[in-house]
Amino acid sequence: MLALPSTSALAGTPIKVRLIEGNSRGFLVLRALNGNAIAHGELTQRPRGGRVESHLVLNFKDGSLWDERVTFSQNDVFRIEAYRLIQRGPSFPISEISIDRRTGRFEARTQETKSDEVKEANGDLEMPADLYNGMALQTILISRKLARAGRRKRWISLTALSRR
Repeated sequence: MLALPSTSALAGTPIKVRLIEGNSRGFLVLRALNGNAIAHGELTQRPRGGRVESHLVLNFKDGSLWDERVTFSQNDVFRIEAYRLIQRGPSFPISEISIDRRTGRFEARTQETKSDEVKEANGDLEMPADLYNGMALQTILISRKLARAGRRKRWISLTALSRR
């Protein structure tokens, strides 16, 4: 069974768009605390028909993969329209998660540890207006202003729960 825990008891406030997001592309290196590179990746972002599609891929040295896609609108406030995360390989148990505002649904395949069975779930999900999964870069850039104003951001975390 999968659960969608509440992200916080306090509702956040949607983030106002001050500058429109456009095309961007970056190459990333993820480093351990000792400075050794553990993953290389690419971040691309493209406007498409009033929405922005952002795609982050990290390929880890051990063969693991982090593949995250988010589609968001930016009409007055940033708003996630769709989100998908795939994690797999030696560093991650299997995790495939997607949420879609248009359909109001989520789908998930997760595994707590490599030796556990893969659990699947899907269902209805009302996405709060202040949800920012996959938009870390955009929200980090204005986080200081939000913190000073006492405002919060929310992320959804899908967690596997065992039935007993």
